[in-house]
Amino acid sequence: MARVLLGVAIAIVVLMVFAAADCALFDKRRIRAMPKVAWLVVIVLFPAFGAVLWFVAGRGRALPRGVRVIAPDDDIDFLRGLNQPRGTDPSE
Repeated sequence: MARVLLGVAIAIVVLMVFAAADCALFDKRRIRAMPKVAWLVVIVLFPAFGAVLWFVAGRGRALPRGVRVIAPDDDIDFLRGLNQPRGTDPSE
């Protein structure tokens, strides 16, 4: 029984550390429900519950709505600038 409890305790600590690190490194514009510091406090004070809550409710979308990422080879302005010598502004 002691081995099982030790295994559960270790799993909870690993989950808490992973959730806290993920929250600390996560982009603050994508966090939902509470500020980043509040999420870290919840994760530390309630290790198992806080970590699961972070992964379910705290992590936001991959990108906020309305934000579109354009790859450099699809960006017309970037491609225009490739033909210009360095140090010159293509808009001049």
